[in-house]
Amino acid sequence: KERVRNSFWYKLKTFISTVIFVAILLIVAFYALKYYLGEKQKELYNEEMKYYYSEGENFLANKEYEKAIEMFNRVEEKAMIYKDAQTKLDETMKSYLEEYINASNIYVADKNYEKAIEIFENLPEELQNSEEVKEAIATIEFTMIEENIKKINDYVEKLIEIKNSMSDELSDKKIKKINEYINETADLYIVEI
Repeated sequence: KERVRNSFWYKLKTFISTVIFVAILLIVAFYALKYYLGEKQKELYNEEMKYYYSEGENFLANKEYEKAIEMFNRVEEKAMIYKDAQTKLDETMKSYLEEYINASNIYVADKNYEKAIEIFENLPEELQNSEEVKEAIATIEFTMIEENIKKINDYVEKLIEIKNSMSDELSDKKIKKINEYINETADLYIVEI
């Protein structure tokens, strides 16, 4: 037995077995470490995404809409809380937009239509192109046109009233001139619209 243990082939076989065993241990250790680091990386990634989501909620609660939008946008699509972040992002944008619409309505009430429309220029680009903003601007423009139509109608009615009150004193030629002026004024207004 001792002779077999001292033989070259036995020593070579033992050496190769030891090398294979160590290599297997190293491979198992490598993959175990790789798995552990991968799990740790996922954990850190999820913590980072949760941080952005949490900060977004805090900013939303404090009505700091731009910062909340920024935080919710940082939550990546592959994150587990992505859908929740998108829901909060929609809620934030709706609240942010509502704030601008309310401010715009104050200018509309004061009949300062240009300023009411100008307010929307301060919104982030993604909100400026939204259907809600387009609809709000269209409503303001329509209100402005209605106001102008009312003014011109009042003006034309006053001219007609003056013409009618003076018709006995005016010649047909002057009445015709007043009628032409009234029609031209109405036509000019319609062309401007």
